[in-house]
Amino acid sequence: MPWKSQLVWTRDYRTTHNGHTYALDAHSYQRSNGDWSATNDWHLHQIPADGDGSPDPRPLYGPLGTNSRRARRLAELLLLGWTRAQAQDREPGTGRDRWRSPDGDLVALADLLDGTAPH
Repeated sequence: MPWKSQLVWTRDYRTTHNGHTYALDAHSYQRSNGDWSATNDWHLHQIPADGDGSPDPRPLYGPLGTNSRRARRLAELLLLGWTRAQAQDREPGTGRDRWRSPDGDLVALADLLDGTAPH
């Protein structure tokens, strides 16, 4: 089963969830060593309700990668209450990254992104 989005995204990478509007924006970012990233990674920003429609310059989360489709799926998971699990929660045997559902279940990220597991 392919990925089925639970949110409606516009062509300019905006969505509304629980009364708040969000935007995905690709830009460089300052890394922990003080240098700027060499790539323009996607970041999720909230759009303040009382502003001019521009996203808040501070991303809600860290970089979501350079692939727009994958970044949109990761952003959707985050908005729906999923969280990245700890390193010790990797899938036994395969070491695959897992994310924790809003209910607390651990699910392999690859299965979420390809639609094998529902989100």
